[in-house]
Amino acid sequence: ALETDRNGTIFCGTENDGLFVLGDDKKFISLKYNKSEPKGIKSNSIWSVFIDENNRIWLGYFNQGVDIYDEGKERFKSIESIPNKDQSLYSKSVTAITMDNEDRFWFGIADGGVDVYNSKSKDFTHLIDQNNPIAKGLTSSDIVSVFIDSRGNVWVGTWNSGIFFLEKGKKRFKNIQSKNSNGIFKSNRIMSFAEDSEGTIWIGSFLSGLYSFNLYTGAFVHHQEKALKEQYIDSKNIRKVLVDYKDNIWLGTRTGLFKVSNIKTKPKVESYNALINKDLNTKKWKKVLDDNLKDMYAGNCWGVPSFKITDLDGADPFYVWGQDRMWLLKEEINRRLA
Repeated sequence: ALETDRNGTIFCGTENDGLFVLGDDKKFISLKYNKSEPKGIKSNSIWSVFIDENNRIWLGYFNQGVDIYDEGKERFKSIESIPNKDQSLYSKSVTAITMDNEDRFWFGIADGGVDVYNSKSKDFTHLIDQNNPIAKGLTSSDIVSVFIDSRGNVWVGTWNSGIFFLEKGKKRFKNIQSKNSNGIFKSNRIMSFAEDSEGTIWIGSFLSGLYSFNLYTGAFVHHQEKALKEQYIDSKNIRKVLVDYKDNIWLGTRTGLFKVSNIKTKPKVESYNALINKDLNTKKWKKVLDDNLKDMYAGNCWGVPSFKITDLDGADPFYVWGQDRMWLLKEEINRRLA
């Protein structure tokens, strides 16, 4: 998860490594969960980051709800999922956060659909409940992404059910997926949305590459131009789509970073993998190795093979090393799964 605040500071949420913060002054900060620090982040698995109009930082966690960082109070305030309490998050794992022009926050939730949160009244509306007053028709609970375009339309990407589209002013979602798109969509796993300066919506999918939607014609397109096919963009697992101020389309995939330019006229695809891999020819990787070694030494692991088990949020580490101690590893895994 990536987001930038009004000061140009970049916030990067990671899986198991906490929150990275890169300031405009190039100062790098790494924030990690510490159970003895009540003002800190609640988990090292941060699935979504959002900066609101008041420059507050919203973090969506795996299994820990939402945190809001108030710079004035220098602490995080939590929004939780509370069992048997309807006016709380539907579920604990938050995959997406965005905001509409009515100052409502839309939370995409793993195994919970979409929640709409009024930060003034503190009210929650669970859109998975078909009797909700905002919009009917959201029937999938496996939400990956939520995006609100410049016209106020809501786009919801799911893991197995395609797209749920809510047109501004309407009260029912429309579902678009492989079985009802006249063969356009080859995958129902929709990972990311972005919008360019002309209002075109760009859609990244898992397993079938890049799609677009023209708001004027109402047509979806699966992009299979020659330049894209040469880099296998038409079938890549795209995890993130971003559009820059020049309308270049940046694609974060499982095989690296790509930039697509002039896609509507003369498409050109550039891979940035070589540039990224230059770091492997420097000593930067050595710091990662040294940090891992220090971690293992701290756990009294002095040989190979060495293992470390933690909870999902990185807490409660268990270390063991040596081939003859593998049984301890098995016992610890069974204990945690019990």
